[in-house]
Amino acid sequence: MELITIKKYEPEVFKRFETHINEGDFVCFASEAAEKMEFKNSNEYHKAIKSAMELCLHAGLSIENNFRQVYSCSIEGRILFDWKLSSLAYYLVCMNGETTNPKVAKMQIELLINKK
Repeated sequence: MELITIKKYEPEVFKRFETHINEGDFVCFASEAAEKMEFKNSNEYHKAIKSAMELCLHAGLSIENNFRQVYSCSIEGRILFDWKLSSLAYYLVCMNGETTNPKVAKMQIELLINKK
């Protein structure tokens, strides 16, 4: 008598989703960093994220382990796009805002002063 085996159907997207849920290093959203640092506009926000990603890439750090695309639904029913960030990515986004932004300038100086 032959046993019937049931193979669970797991498309790659479900495997990645499960992996992302189980990873606990993502601490906040890029939009929260932008709000905390009082980024002036979406251009400053997007440039800060791009710079932070480029820094990780050139330093040999994994983009996937530090930045995760997420989507949510607004009260009005619109789909919103954001990034979930590791703690490292959070600080990189914060400090890669425009240097004309007083909060960004202060953070950069504080990081250098505390390095002594």
